[in-house]
Amino acid sequence: MIAFARAAAQQEVARSMNFALLKITYTAYGDRRSFFVNQAINLLYILYGGAILYPRMLCKDVVTPEMMVFPKKHFVMMGTLDSMGTFLTCLGTAYTPGSLTPLLNQLLIPFTMLVSTVWLRIDSRWQERFGAALIVVGACISVLPDILPDEDTTSTFQSLATQSRWYAILFYALSNLPMATSSCYKEATFEDIHLDVWYLTQWVSIWQFVVSFAYMPLLVMPGFGSKQGMSFHQVLSAFSDGWACYIEEDPDCADGHAFMLLTG
Repeated sequence: MIAFARAAAQQEVARSMNFALLKITYTAYGDRRSFFVNQAINLLYILYGGAILYPRMLCKDVVTPEMMVFPKKHFVMMGTLDSMGTFLTCLGTAYTPGSLTPLLNQLLIPFTMLVSTVWLRIDSRWQERFGAALIVVGACISVLPDILPDEDTTSTFQSLATQSRWYAILFYALSNLPMATSSCYKEATFEDIHLDVWYLTQWVSIWQFVVSFAYMPLLVMPGFGSKQGMSFHQVLSAFSDGWACYIEEDPDCADGHAFMLLTG
């Protein structure tokens, strides 16, 4: 029990550090390059996961023939749902205040309960519903000052407010819905089936990377990738500009350690 509690605590610390690094990274690259950051992270998932999976497959029989013939349509579905979540995250992170992200991340709990009730027909206790409602209320109260700034606020607050956008906060909050649906889909699919976790992660990451390119046309719309919207040529230019930032050809990106932030 002590070992389990220690592992859970370590997981929460790592998760908190990851979300903090994610916020810093998206802010450093800016909203125009956010889609590049999203796709770079998806590609790095494939590279990092493959660096663990393929040596294990060569040295051990961790992936059985039964696992390899498992229908790939399930991987496509999970990759699509995860890609929706990360795409909404990339749209919202740069202009969602870092102080709000820990609470907005907790919206995954009520969203998961909602999807579980509607889809998996899993009933929750009233205490669980009450706790989920508190999370939703807390999230709504927390974002109100950034959505409806008071005219009498201090200059410090006004400075913070200019760095936040209401639609970015909405995108970030809604990113929990496809993530919750993905979790429930995995629970329903793998209830009686066991797959090697690295094999599963690799396939989902591949499809997540591929499917995410289908969202590029959405970046021409205002709010999706930039405040005013972009032409499709500007979308492609912003993507290539993201690569230039990653290899630190831009002095501002070099000063901001863009390569290490994204790789980390």
